[in-house]
Amino acid sequence: MTPRRREPTPDDRERDPRLDGVRGIAILLVLVCHLTQYGGMGPQGPWPDRIYRAWTLPLGLGVDLFFVLSGFLITGILLDTRDGPDYFRNFYARRVLRIFPLYYATLAATFLLIPAMRRDAVWYWTYLINYRFADVGWPRVPYLGHFWTLAVEEQFYLVWPTLVFFLPRRVLPWVCAAAVTYALYGRWSLFDAHAPDYANLATHVRLDALAIGGLLAWVARRPRGLAPLRRPAVALLAVCTAATIWLFSHEHDVTPLLAERVFKTFVLAVGFGAFLVLAASATPASRLRRALCAPWLTRVGLYSYSLYVIHHIVLIGLSRHAWNVKRLPSVFGSHLPAQLLFGAVAGAGCLALSALSYHQLESRFLALKRYFRYRRPSPAEVERVQARAV
Repeated sequence: MTPRRREPTPDDRERDPRLDGVRGIAILLVLVCHLTQYGGMGPQGPWPDRIYRAWTLPLGLGVDLFFVLSGFLITGILLDTRDGPDYFRNFYARRVLRIFPLYYATLAATFLLIPAMRRDAVWYWTYLINYRFADVGWPRVPYLGHFWTLAVEEQFYLVWPTLVFFLPRRVLPWVCAAAVTYALYGRWSLFDAHAPDYANLATHVRLDALAIGGLLAWVARRPRGLAPLRRPAVALLAVCTAATIWLFSHEHDVTPLLAERVFKTFVLAVGFGAFLVLAASATPASRLRRALCAPWLTRVGLYSYSLYVIHHIVLIGLSRHAWNVKRLPSVFGSHLPAQLLFGAVAGAGCLALSALSYHQLESRFLALKRYFRYRRPSPAEVERVQARAV
C-alpha cells in the first residue's frame, strides 16, 4: 500500500531547498559586493579593474532579494498558521530562537573588543540602528553597518503578524499594494526633503520589497498557486534586469531622486519578485530547480544568516588590520589578481566561520523550535477564528 503523501507544513516551506538556493544567491551577491568594497582595489586603474568594480559593487542589491524572500516566507508562515493555536507565541518564539542568539552574541563580542562602538549600543540592542544611521550618518567604525537591514526586518516582524491575524485574507493584497505605494511616496518625499539617508534606511521606505514578497505568498496559497504567473514573470524579469542595468549605468546622468531613491529600489523588488515566482514554482525536471537545489548552493543558503552577520566584520577587520589588495603586488599595473586572491581567501574564511557558527551555536537554539511547532488547526478552531473575524 502506497503511503499517503503528507501535505507540506510551514516548517517544510521554511526549508524548501529551492528557497535555500535563493538564500544562497542573495548572500553570495552581498558577499561579492563587500569583498570588492573592502578589498582595497580603488576606482582608478586599468580597464579590467574598472570593469570588475563596476559589475561587482552593485551586487549589494542582494539585500533587496533578502527582503522579498523574507516577505514571502514570513507571510506564508503567518497565513498557514493564523487559524491555529498559539499563533503569536509560536511565531515569535521561533523568530527569537533563529535570530537573537547569534545577533546578541555578535553585539556582545564586538562591544567588548571595540569600545568605540558602545556609544550606539542601545540602538543596536533595540534593533533601531537603521534610524540612528539615518539621523547621524554612516558610522566611522562600520563593523556593524550592515545591521541596519536586520533592524528593518525585525521591525517588520513586530507589525506584520498582527495585520495578517486580524485582517480578512481577501484584504491582504490591498494592504500589500498600499505598502508598496507608501514606500514609493516615502522615498520620494524624504529625498525631496533633503533626507537621503532616511529615504534609504527607514523601514517604511523598504516596505515595497517586503510587501511584494507578502503578496506572492498570498497568491501562492490560491487554488492554482504561482503557476499562472510563470510566463509573465519571465518577461517581467527580463524587463527589470534591463531596467536595473540601465539605472545603474546612468544613475549619474539622471536626477538621483528618480533613479537612486525611488524607482531603482522598486524595480529591484519587482524583478526579484519575478525571480522568486520562477524559483518557488520550479518543477522537479526544470533546470532552474536543479540549479537552485545544487548541494553547494543550498548549503550556502543554510548558512546565509550567520554568513550575513559575520562577513562584514571579518572583511573590514581583515582589510584594516591584516592585508588587502594594496599590500600585494600588482600585475602589469592591475590589482585584479590580488582582488581575486583576497576574495578567495576572505570568502572561504567567512564561509568557514559561518558554518562553525551554525553548527556550534545556532543549531543548538534551532533545536528548541520543536517546543513551538506549527500545526494545522482543527475544524473547531477554524470555526472559532472565523466567528471572531465576523
